[in-house]
Amino acid sequence: MRIYFLLTAFLLTAIISQAQTSRQYNSSEIKIALKKLNTLGTVLYVAAHPDDENTRLLSYLAKEKCLRTCYLSLNRGDGGQNLIGREQGDLLGLIRTHELLEARKIDGAEQFFTHVTDFGYSKTPEETFKIWGHDTALASVVWLIRSLKPDVIITRFPTTGEGGHGHHTASAILAGEAFKAAADKNRFSYQLRNTETWQPKSLWWNTFNFGSNNTQNEN
Repeated sequence: MRIYFLLTAFLLTAIISQAQTSRQYNSSEIKIALKKLNTLGTVLYVAAHPDDENTRLLSYLAKEKCLRTCYLSLNRGDGGQNLIGREQGDLLGLIRTHELLEARKIDGAEQFFTHVTDFGYSKTPEETFKIWGHDTALASVVWLIRSLKPDVIITRFPTTGEGGHGHHTASAILAGEAFKAAADKNRFSYQLRNTETWQPKSLWWNTFNFGSNNTQNEN
């Protein structure tokens, strides 16, 4: 009980201190923060681009289930189209990065990226890996898993191509391979100087239904 009281007091002090320098927290945000004290568990959600994520699921996990919820966007969307401005390339990636950071303030998740670039539409994961570099991209995902130590990993897309875009399929492939590699001391062993191996408990695919592509099982 004493430990819980001290943690509660510390959290409230941190909230009040931050509110004084940045913004005011409302009662629901304080309530969620207190509920998180009694909830252990981390979820890592993996996709390819900004806007790939299922924000409803992120919000549910972070605010309803009170889990530490993290979104890994492998790239920053710098290879996308821009219909409302002149920014392209790195400047577009900067805009989309800030869009995700603002979105996470609303849904309660944390935002992460890797070093890989968005080079426009890719038809296959094989083409994607030729440009990204399979092993270097995988190492980045493994590093994040070993650092965050998620209990559950969720991919936005399947490994079988229903996501269409080669980047989408590649993100799921990397998540599946990293799920195993993060626990293997022989994979990317140089990372173990600064972290340790980690085996998530389960790997899930967040099915979807949009446009003419329905991957959900009605049964």
